[in-house]
Amino acid sequence: MSEKIIEHIVDELMQLGEEKFFKTLQLLHIVIEKTGEKNSEIEDLRAKLEAAEAVLEKINNIRNSIVGTQTINWSEHIYPLVAALNEAGLKGMGYPKARKYLGTLIERTVTAEKEYEKLQAHNALLVKALEFIYNTAAKDIGLVKFETIKIYICARDALNRARKGE
Repeated sequence: MSEKIIEHIVDELMQLGEEKFFKTLQLLHIVIEKTGEKNSEIEDLRAKLEAAEAVLEKINNIRNSIVGTQTINWSEHIYPLVAALNEAGLKGMGYPKARKYLGTLIERTVTAEKEYEKLQAHNALLVKALEFIYNTAAKDIGLVKFETIKIYICARDALNRARKGE
């Protein structure tokens, strides 16, 4: 069947004249080559798509396992997840670099928590000191001393800020 089609095309092209016939054949040859290249590219893209779908399915299965069991562990979840991502060509940090990076984050968190606790303790002491100054200055207001009024206002404002955690 295809031979008859080719014969028909050749007959039609021969009617164009020899020069146009050969130019048309060259163009057809180029089109066939490009089609072959495109088919090769399409096949490569199909293979990549299939690989990506397979990885996504593995990742989805891991997610479903985590959601279903409401737990996460290294052997069932983390290692398979890393393997699936590596298989897809999504290479992350190497172990030493990732460990160093996460170690830094953990250390920063611990340091920040300790600093926060210290600041809270310091703030509590400051509130007590300001309450003392505030109460003492309030008693001295009857003396109408300018310095006492200034201390009273500063202490009141500082106490209000401290109570708000500022």
